[in-house]
Amino acid sequence: MMSVLNSKYDPKSCSRCGKNFICTGNSNCPCLDILIPEKLLDSIADYYEDCLCLDCIEQLKDVP
Repeated sequence: MMSVLNSKYDPKSCSRCGKNFICTGNSNCPCLDILIPEKLLDSIADYYEDCLCLDCIEQLKDVP
């Protein structure tokens, strides 16, 4: 039996570092478990075309 993959749960490649990760794109998404300042969210949207992995989000949170 062939399984059907939901592209929402397929691995993504981080737009910043290239690392593969899973983005559910819904209320179960791991990035919702961390506090991301609005200014950082705006910056990510301006500089990157898609989601970032949790490691990159945490690294960017530490940048003044």
